[in-house]
Amino acid sequence: MDESLTPLMQAAKENDIEKINECLEQRGNADGGQSDLTKQDRFGETALMKAILNGHVEPVMLLAEYECGYTDKEGKNALIHAVEKNNLEAVKLLLGYVSERNYAKEDGTTALITAAEYGRAECVELLRGYQAGRQNRYGWTALMLAASHGYSACVDLLIHEAGKRTAEASHWGSKYPIGATALIIAVICRRLDIVLRLLPYEFGIPDSNGHTALWHARYHQLREIEQILMVEASIPPNFHRLVAPDHSQFVPGELDWLRRYIHALGHVVVQRVDTDEIGELEARLEESESNQMSLLREVCRYRDKYGPLDESG
Repeated sequence: MDESLTPLMQAAKENDIEKINECLEQRGNADGGQSDLTKQDRFGETALMKAILNGHVEPVMLLAEYECGYTDKEGKNALIHAVEKNNLEAVKLLLGYVSERNYAKEDGTTALITAAEYGRAECVELLRGYQAGRQNRYGWTALMLAASHGYSACVDLLIHEAGKRTAEASHWGSKYPIGATALIIAVICRRLDIVLRLLPYEFGIPDSNGHTALWHARYHQLREIEQILMVEASIPPNFHRLVAPDHSQFVPGELDWLRRYIHALGHVVVQRVDTDEIGELEARLEESESNQMSLLREVCRYRDKYGPLDESG
């Protein structure tokens, strides 16, 4: 048995509610019941943390008001532990305490950033209202961590963090440039699904070296991702005019763009589109001018469904 554990810690670890209540009742007595509260073991963990690490909820309800605000030897507070263990009920309870929800580790890591790194979408949904937009020491946001790991559900929840850039080289490796966006990170990590999600928000934003997501796709020889980025780069400046109901005729450049986009749908996003549908689109493209106009508007619906591409970047 770990001798650094107090009776209260042991009770919290074992979900022994009767013993926890007994310890709490003694907290003002001369026999030292008070000293068990807020004590930390050799890892710096409190009784509250022990309860969380073992997946318990009721001990958290009993201990939170006494032991919130403490951190272990790794700099983790109770809320970060709850996120790592995916203890959703504990997360909900701890968000009621300012000292927990406002805390960040020395390197700037928050509970939300932790949730994104672990792919805990439900935790992200609970935490984003309190910690969204915060960056760690290296400038990484929760969105960037979710993008690097390919956690699409987390990316969707954190999309409002788009537009931020990393501040310096990080311990995740030199492959990420300073000034990288979540989109650039997704490209480097070969996360096509995430690239499609981030395109409308970060396309065209360069890193500190002036390199865009398209440059990184070419540098790393990622042909599929490069194709979809090239299509985005070639969107006509007057795209909204093209889809207007009164627009009835293509100019050559506009038709070329439509061909490239259909090609990209068929060869890049094939896992998200029925290949028979793509074949039909390609056939209809060559039939007549009138078909081409209706086809363009149909392709616009594909853009919204399979990877919306924003002309403004």
